[in-house]
Amino acid sequence: MPRVFSEALGRPIRYRDVPLPAWSESLRQAGFSEHLVRHLSAMAELTRQGRYDRMTDTMCKLTGEAPYEHARLREAPCR
Repeated sequence: MPRVFSEALGRPIRYRDVPLPAWSESLRQAGFSEHLVRHLSAMAELTRQGRYDRMTDTMCKLTGEAPYEHARLREAPCR
């Protein structure tokens, strides 16, 4: 995945495995609310477990547009 983001954004992206408790604590230290810390931590754990690693047609049904590759991130207005 870092390679895909590096190519899409045109700059090096490196993966760094940060233990979830340390990452969550860094969010707290940065001033994020406990609610948000718990929410982001839960999403990070589900991502680590591969629970979001699937493709559905839900967004297409909702928006009427087909999904696009990460490479299109390069075309996004803000990088």
